[in-house]
Amino acid sequence: MSKKRNRIARPPLFDANGKPLARAQSIRDHLLSVLNYIREFTYRWDAEGEALAVAVLHDSGKISILFTKVMKYAYQRILGLPRGDKPEVTHSAQGALIAESLGLPLEVVLAVLFHHGGLKSVTKDLYDRLTEQGKGDYEDCLKGLLKDIPTARGFIYKQFTHLMKQKEFHKVAMRVRMLVSAEIDADWLDAERIRNPCISSLRKSASVKLDPVMLLDKLNKYVESLDVTTATKEVLGIRINFYDLCKKKGKEGKGFFFYTGPTGGGKTLSSAALALTHAIQHKMDRIIYAMPYRNIIHQNADVFRDAFGEGIILEHQSAYELPPGVEGQREKLKTENWDSPFIMTSFVQIIETLFTCKPSRLRKLHRLAYSIIVIDETQNIPAEYMEAIFMALRILVEDYGCTVVFMSATNPSFDQIRSSYTGDFLVPSANYIVKEPEKYFNKMRRVNVHWPKSAEDITKWDDIAKRMDALGQSFCIANTRKQVMTLYEKLMSRNPTGVSYLTSFMVPSHCLEVLKRNEDILKVGGRCLLASTQSIESGSDITFPNGFRAFASFISISQTGGRVNRGGLLKHGNLWVFIPPKGLLEMPPGEYHREAMCTLDVLRAHNWNLDIYDPSIAVKIRHKLYVTGNLDEKLIYEKCGILDFEGAEFNVIEAGKPVYVPYDKEASDLIDVMCAGRASRFTFRKAGRYAISLKYAEITKAKEKGYIDIVDNSVHIWTGNYDKDLGVAPAFI
Repeated sequence: MSKKRNRIARPPLFDANGKPLARAQSIRDHLLSVLNYIREFTYRWDAEGEALAVAVLHDSGKISILFTKVMKYAYQRILGLPRGDKPEVTHSAQGALIAESLGLPLEVVLAVLFHHGGLKSVTKDLYDRLTEQGKGDYEDCLKGLLKDIPTARGFIYKQFTHLMKQKEFHKVAMRVRMLVSAEIDADWLDAERIRNPCISSLRKSASVKLDPVMLLDKLNKYVESLDVTTATKEVLGIRINFYDLCKKKGKEGKGFFFYTGPTGGGKTLSSAALALTHAIQHKMDRIIYAMPYRNIIHQNADVFRDAFGEGIILEHQSAYELPPGVEGQREKLKTENWDSPFIMTSFVQIIETLFTCKPSRLRKLHRLAYSIIVIDETQNIPAEYMEAIFMALRILVEDYGCTVVFMSATNPSFDQIRSSYTGDFLVPSANYIVKEPEKYFNKMRRVNVHWPKSAEDITKWDDIAKRMDALGQSFCIANTRKQVMTLYEKLMSRNPTGVSYLTSFMVPSHCLEVLKRNEDILKVGGRCLLASTQSIESGSDITFPNGFRAFASFISISQTGGRVNRGGLLKHGNLWVFIPPKGLLEMPPGEYHREAMCTLDVLRAHNWNLDIYDPSIAVKIRHKLYVTGNLDEKLIYEKCGILDFEGAEFNVIEAGKPVYVPYDKEASDLIDVMCAGRASRFTFRKAGRYAISLKYAEITKAKEKGYIDIVDNSVHIWTGNYDKDLGVAPAFI
């Protein structure tokens, strides 16, 4: 093999004069560098042989004479020189054919094939394209590879004698995903090392390993320093009990944990004690919190920053404002591949990472191995995707050293629900952190709940507004944004002082301002009336003496009760559950409506009185929902089983588009960068604090009214009025 051909790993970058901006890297150096990275990523999950083969073979197609022609074509295109027809060949296809010719496992063949362009569905058409795009002198590739990297022969011929030929295809699919993830991360890190050494150096300086002993010591001191005047002695006693119990439980074996405890019982801090103790016991690599809402992620991330200091917590969600300067640059880099010891993110981000086909998202996946994954507010796991989600979580636990903690005041009984495909329980065995949670719920009674007397017991919005006005400090959670607007207008017509509106028609930065303003007013005893959708019912620390909830699921109602008299400083708070004027017809469709109907059936059977401090009721209602519903409605589980990667890619949230709003000067500056075509993905991430998510039908309506401009055929900018109190709601309601 000629030295010249060996020097071509990828075309270098050129300036306007055609001068290379980065030195070329030999294929040998690149493969060995990737091999070192991937060995570090995979050595703990019993895949070193497969991973090393992927590392060695992923760019082996670039050794061939035919691919040298492809590289020459690329050089000519970059320099603007005359060129002929582009050769129809891909280096990933050639590498995959080498793996297949050596009889390597299917996981290796597919990982090599998909490492460059992302995952594709495994079909006959894919195989035909593989053989077409990989045609040519791939035997020359193999000879050159074994000559150039003598140790490759050992990797390829010795590492796989122990591997089974037949495997469960769901596990094959996950192994392909994990291998491709590790390969993408290794490949991109090496490319960055050569092409952008300054960024590579900054990334290394940002990399921090988990030190659970040090963090647990800091957490203990932080808990001891907390203000004890914010709750009663009984509530504080329960929090201390949970904290000590979690540290004890953390020393037990890996697997699935259920942490069920009352709202206000300090689950966030005690679960961190569990995770850190568990990390010490089992030498885990990182801790990942998955939460349902952006405001909850940000709120809890701030708590952990206070406890651990800066540089430990990676907050990965669109509404987070990165710190300025070098520290912000470091955090940007860590979001690309989750090279961080303690991650706060959304449950949606976790699930889409597990099932994505896109290389940039898939890059993070391998970092889940040997992690403690704490899923907060687990009742929000969508029923129609549960077969696929729990399949993935089981494989992470069984094959990749993970521990999963389900945490909620209303934990469903996932260990009592059977898969419709296998007949096995979704969670095969579980460790219950709190053995008798009901006794703690009884001790935490601080809210009287008033239920409707029948399904025909309708309450008008005028009456709700009148009662809230008389109370002076109260909130109401409605089921739709239209209902929230109706109530808000009626409150404003009575007395506008202290009245607030909160829905997803407002950008995240605006929502946080509203919550902070309400908290400040409540602390000084001022008039404070809030009309909101469900975004504050889970995880928020805000507390009112009184609340109202439009009829919904039992779990939603229980979570709403957690925003009333949160610290137990009052003798009791009050929560009124009511049926709005249009009954149960006016609420979001799908699972939301089905669970509300299940709740209505159980409420009727209990003589129109349910105890939100009885966790068995939530279990009963959720069980009814699961056994009567389809847990694989979109056939994601089934598609994973036949390696239909593209068919198994799904979005947990209904499809829509972010629309960026010039909310303030910073938002306007970011939008200007977008309009000028200079935006990076981090620009878009930062701009997420100023984005509303609209469904396609809403976008069409706004376009017709001239409220949206589109830049570069994809970026949607809000040009209509943005109300200082209501956001964009007036345009739609």
